[in-house]
Amino acid sequence: MLVYFMYNSKIKIYLGGKMKMSKKLISILLSVVMVVSVFTTLPIASAVETNSNSTENTETKYVTNLGGTYTGPIKNKSKRFYFAMPKEWRTFSNATACAYWWDGEDSCVDWQNSYEMRPTTIDTDDGSKVYYIDVAEDVNVILFNNGIDLGQKSEDEELPPNYGKVCQTVTIGLEGYGPNESMTYPDGLDSMNNMIYVPNDIEDESLSSKVYGGEWYYLHSDGKWDTVKGSVYETKDVNVKLDKRKDTVNIGGTIQLNATFENLSPDAKITWSSSDTNIATVDNNGTVYGVDEGTAKIKISVQNPGETTLLCTYCTVEVKSVLLGIKITKLPSKTTYYEGEELDSDIITKGIEVVAIYSGNRKVVLNSAFYDEDNHDGYIVAEPRYEVGKNTVTIKYGGFTDTFEITILSKQIKGITVYPPEKLTYVVGEDLDIDGMDVIADYADGTFGNVYDYSIGDYDFSTVGEKIIEVTCRGQKGHFMVYVEPKDIDEILVSLSPDRTDYYVDDEIDSSDIEVYIQYADGSLEETKDYYLNYDFSTAGKKIVTVSYHNYRKSFVVNVKSKTEPTTTKPTVKKVTKVEVSKNSVTLLNGRSTTVKATVTPTNATNKKLKWTSSNAKVATVNQSGKITAKGRGTATVKVMALDGSNKYATVKVTLKQPVTSVKLNRKSANLKVKGSSKQKTVTLKATVYPKNANNKAVSWKSSNSKIATVNSKGKVTAKKKGTCYITVTAKDGSKKSAKCKIVVK
Repeated sequence: MLVYFMYNSKIKIYLGGKMKMSKKLISILLSVVMVVSVFTTLPIASAVETNSNSTENTETKYVTNLGGTYTGPIKNKSKRFYFAMPKEWRTFSNATACAYWWDGEDSCVDWQNSYEMRPTTIDTDDGSKVYYIDVAEDVNVILFNNGIDLGQKSEDEELPPNYGKVCQTVTIGLEGYGPNESMTYPDGLDSMNNMIYVPNDIEDESLSSKVYGGEWYYLHSDGKWDTVKGSVYETKDVNVKLDKRKDTVNIGGTIQLNATFENLSPDAKITWSSSDTNIATVDNNGTVYGVDEGTAKIKISVQNPGETTLLCTYCTVEVKSVLLGIKITKLPSKTTYYEGEELDSDIITKGIEVVAIYSGNRKVVLNSAFYDEDNHDGYIVAEPRYEVGKNTVTIKYGGFTDTFEITILSKQIKGITVYPPEKLTYVVGEDLDIDGMDVIADYADGTFGNVYDYSIGDYDFSTVGEKIIEVTCRGQKGHFMVYVEPKDIDEILVSLSPDRTDYYVDDEIDSSDIEVYIQYADGSLEETKDYYLNYDFSTAGKKIVTVSYHNYRKSFVVNVKSKTEPTTTKPTVKKVTKVEVSKNSVTLLNGRSTTVKATVTPTNATNKKLKWTSSNAKVATVNQSGKITAKGRGTATVKVMALDGSNKYATVKVTLKQPVTSVKLNRKSANLKVKGSSKQKTVTLKATVYPKNANNKAVSWKSSNSKIATVNSKGKVTAKKKGTCYITVTAKDGSKKSAKCKIVVK
């Protein structure tokens, strides 16, 4: 924006046609504008002196008042503003005062959707016309214009008849003036409600539109305006408001529009109409009936006897089709397959035709979402498990379904590979959960595929330890391993033999002297020998003995006495001073084992017995020979501890990784065309990594000849030129497992 003084003491303001300005900035500018004019002569029933061309009689089709006549807010309380549109703004006979605003109820946002203002009967000396509009109380800014669109130049640089004849005001604040914000009203204005905005004659022609500033004045009952507060001008025109500006209705359905009237004469003429009766109709009570898909404007017109202006307001109604169902009108070209064939939603629906049925007898052929994921008319295919025999395929769209069947014929298999389920650790008494388990058949013809007609062998989860689960399919066998843990434990209970209450220095507690029980959360008890003791009987006195079972401990006190002088010398007891292991850490693949050796120092220790335990049996287990077996992904610590009461131990860190054992592609070959459609030029390959709990499932893609076909990181293959090449997908975990697809480009 640029402001400068002209030689004739006027101020020139350059302002963008749609620029939003703060109330304070506008007030300051307007105050500067009025510094010359306000204190010389105030306008009396006059907007501006005019020296422009007379009003043209022609009309233009380029108008902005697409919002129709505005009859006030529907829900909120209103405030009224008047606008004196100068004579020179009426460059066409259908020019009229319009307004738009950005906030509040029924905001119209932009110039093209301006609302038409309502005329008054005020006569002015200079030919200005006075209009008014009622807006909601939460509207803070407004802009007035002459209802003419800017227009566009044609290709031959010809100007439309309205080009450069658009007039508008600056963005006008409606929140009042604070003290000293306006030179016209130095004490400020609390509100502009019922005041009139009068433009000045300082115009900016830097754009196609002419922009004017102005000032607010009090509009009095005689139609005159000035800066002195007094009587208030009132209009008593008929007014009508609809309870909706926009609404939707389904084909064959109805909605009700309700009208509220003000100042309505008993003899007023009220008319309802539709802009397109092929889309929607309306009766004399405002009931709208949806006929066909599209948009129509429902108009109500009202006119009191003797009034010259017909008042109209609108509700925009969108008529929508209602989805009644879907139907498969043509089956796929192929519905019988053999095990091991590459099957997905693309293949099994090839040649199918699915039709969506809407109200109004409208039918739409749907596209497969597999081909066009961004197409809203794409249906969803709920694929079956492809078991031998009849398989039901479900097509879903818009909450409706239809189905068809495919038949899978069996083939001879020469072996199976079992990829274990997600859950490999159980608690005593639990049932087997095979969710996530895959059984892959190795068919006699060299192909592979999932099979589901397998059986699970008997198993026993009543005891703790490793369990082998056998899987059988058509005489072929496979298996996987699980581990059964003890049930949830509340505590351990220790019972001492009543025959052994006293011990002597350097005695050892015999297993016959003690019984250890596990008390489970369900209240049951179970005796265990899988515990170790910690005590020191090297001196006499009261001694604490600690019983440990995994992470549970229980202690008791015994009395240790000094021994009488022996008749013969007893060998000296040598305690373990150090425990060492052959490996401080091991990394294992799932299901694999390794043995760690442990040694004690000194080599002639009196008691060399050791106890092996694992911190997390879900990750790794260990037996009393130091054999560590991997059970599930993660880390665990294996501890080996001396049992002579010395508390010496060593640890082994165990890390489990699950490598990729195979990679499968959803198809072994594909034919593409260089000059075909987008569907014929590309194909997206899908890679599946086994097992599902592999640590690293990432894969890389590579073309054997990128001049013939390229492949991106998501497996999308694009034809480049005629020829044959192979697309290879390889696991990134270092296992070097891969799969290939033959690509033929024609």
